[in-house]
Amino acid sequence: MKKLVSALLVLVLIACNASAVSAQQIYGETPRSPVGMDISGFSTLDFDQNPVDGSIFQNAALTVINFWETGCGPCISEMPFFQQAHEYYSATPEADVQVYTVLYVGQGSTVPEGISLLQDYTFGKLIIDSVLSEALNATEVMPGLIAFPETILVDSNGIVRYHHFASYQSYNELQSEIQQWLAQVPPVTPGEPPVPVVADGDADGNGSTNVGDALLCLRAAMNLVTFSEEQTAHCDMDGNGSVTVSDALIVLRIAMGLS
Repeated sequence: MKKLVSALLVLVLIACNASAVSAQQIYGETPRSPVGMDISGFSTLDFDQNPVDGSIFQNAALTVINFWETGCGPCISEMPFFQQAHEYYSATPEADVQVYTVLYVGQGSTVPEGISLLQDYTFGKLIIDSVLSEALNATEVMPGLIAFPETILVDSNGIVRYHHFASYQSYNELQSEIQQWLAQVPPVTPGEPPVPVVADGDADGNGSTNVGDALLCLRAAMNLVTFSEEQTAHCDMDGNGSVTVSDALIVLRIAMGLS
């Protein structure tokens, strides 16, 4: 029991100090991540000024979203990979994947310049809004500093399943990650009744329960992140309708093989 309590205390410290990160991590994996966030509430415009919102996630099992800004060389250099992915999945709709880029606006990055830079690409091109900004800001390498590019994979419920920090070096690298996560999310099948969610502690929806899930549950219990209804169902271990520290402790026990 002492070991379990100590582990929970460590999770509390991590949850409270998640923003602490060294400059050496700018081009590595950051300890902060938007994985587990619900971004289905976003509402913005595309480059043609058409309204686009979170309902797009219902159109595919997996949505690729790339964050970029106009002054970022690596962002521009990887755009052909996203175009290649867009063309591949558009030609194979049964694969159930769609591709969007999201332009960060500010600090010299403007919509007119973004339109000019991406005029030859046909994937979805969106302008960042407050909800998408929240997902991007979750990856701050230090207060006020966001590194570009970044890419997230989102399921049909609008839950961020995966976060790729920095640019892709090849189309094969991007495609490999898409295929890995596509195999873990259920396909979108209109008209089928929803599958009941089991309270198993799988907060990030990757098919297993680990310490990372316990940390996510703890952050939700501390109101540091907001869970979707599906995430709450997965992590409401005592069935009281909310995710609490007690639930996080139960998830931690599962992750440690104690339950």
